[in-house]
Amino acid sequence: MTRIRSDHLLRLRLDRGWTQEQAAEKIGVDARTYRRYERQEIGITNRAGQFDILRAIAAAFDLNGPEDLLAEASSPAVSSTGDSASRVSRSGLSARMFPALSDRVPQPPDAQYDLAWYVHRDQEELEALNKLRIASAPVVLQGPYLQGKGHLTSFLLQEIGRRVLAEDAPVVVIRLNFGSLERTHLQSLDTLLYCIAKRAIEQAVPHRAQSILDEQWQRPGSANAKLARLLQRDVLSQCRTLLVLEKVERLHGCSFQDDFFALLRGWVEQTNQDPWNRLRILVTVATEPTLLDSLDHSSFFALANPVRVGGFNRPQTEQLASLYDLVLPSSVAEHLDATLRGHPYLLRVVFYESVVREESVESLLAKGHTAGVFGNHLKSLHRWAEENHLLAVLNSIISNPGVWLSFSDYCKLYSHGLIIEEEVGIHRIRCPLYEQYFKSLCRNR
Repeated sequence: MTRIRSDHLLRLRLDRGWTQEQAAEKIGVDARTYRRYERQEIGITNRAGQFDILRAIAAAFDLNGPEDLLAEASSPAVSSTGDSASRVSRSGLSARMFPALSDRVPQPPDAQYDLAWYVHRDQEELEALNKLRIASAPVVLQGPYLQGKGHLTSFLLQEIGRRVLAEDAPVVVIRLNFGSLERTHLQSLDTLLYCIAKRAIEQAVPHRAQSILDEQWQRPGSANAKLARLLQRDVLSQCRTLLVLEKVERLHGCSFQDDFFALLRGWVEQTNQDPWNRLRILVTVATEPTLLDSLDHSSFFALANPVRVGGFNRPQTEQLASLYDLVLPSSVAEHLDATLRGHPYLLRVVFYESVVREESVESLLAKGHTAGVFGNHLKSLHRWAEENHLLAVLNSIISNPGVWLSFSDYCKLYSHGLIIEEEVGIHRIRCPLYEQYFKSLCRNR
């Protein structure tokens, strides 16, 4: 049996800037049916009705015919109910102690980005890609830890790279994760800017990187001026550049925080001039950007509304389950919604453990907090909340969602994905799993 080439179909849709709903409307099917084709969940048969759909898809995307959409079949889906067929399939999956690279093994929840295991966020992807076409505003991806900002960023870079390849126009990507920087890099603004300059020139001119960097840094002037000269002369003058700065919340409280974001704003404000019009900036932040704003309201973050990255909806949860070869009955999907509220990381944990333990999702959800698959994660949150003196604050929110919360406490709890603000002044714990766990902690203290 053959199936739709889902990656090809996805790229055709994104190239046109369509959402799944818009593509479905143009093809003449409902959005749920279209999503199943794009997720490669529908096997191609000889039914006339299905051929008509394939012909309509091909026509909508200006293809020669349905044959341009087809690929060989993937392995069949596996039930999440833990029946004998499921166990046989999973045993086959893990039978080889050292599987070949081509074997499909379940992706651990903390694994690096892999397109084969990525769950698409249509609206956020389209919004970010469209903004990156404009020079005058940065793209800010905002969302708590473990909500998928890193994977979304990696997908955007991969998609940009594919489009750039088609255009035959070079782009330098300078990607720097502040969360992984050594403390020495954050001792001062000068050390941080040197780190950015080094990363930039290594990407743009790898064969002469150190000599160019040394030459620029030996010249008189501030680190700001040196980095600006390097970017203008040796990077932007050669090619378009995408500067990606992840986990910038780590700068909160640094003495040079305001100066750094003012520098970024200055670069953006020069994008009406050559060569700065070749620069795009993408930033990810786990906290409220206003926590990093300067008091004079001339903040970098005031230039663009953030693209918010949150939990998965039901179709995204089902898509993730299908990547692990799990089929979720309605009752199990509802239980997941009620317990985890679409938390991407927690969903990956339970689906991964379901496969490797050969145990149903429902059975794993029924286990206790600390004894179950979420135990280590919950304990790490407990330790963090205790070290930051926030256990009492969490207990207050559980007892009274309208309790007054300082902005600082809100930002800390939000960045760790522990609370959300449902409306102004009304907060709740991010998901019932967290609420039940911290409620039991407070009872036992």
